[in-house]
Amino acid sequence: MCWPTATDYPNVRNVDFKNGLWMVEADNGKREEFKPMIDPDDGSVIGEAMN
Repeated sequence: MCWPTATDYPNVRNVDFKNGLWMVEADNGKREEFKPMIDPDDGSVIGEAMN
């Protein structure tokens, strides 16, 4: 299984480092906004911010 990484999302913007995670706003490839939480060690997406 291949987990998504930060490089899988186009148009990344509003990048912040909070609570040990990268928090960004990005498009999910379907022109829908997505707010992934990204592990700084390996770039893996570990969740989605709710707000």
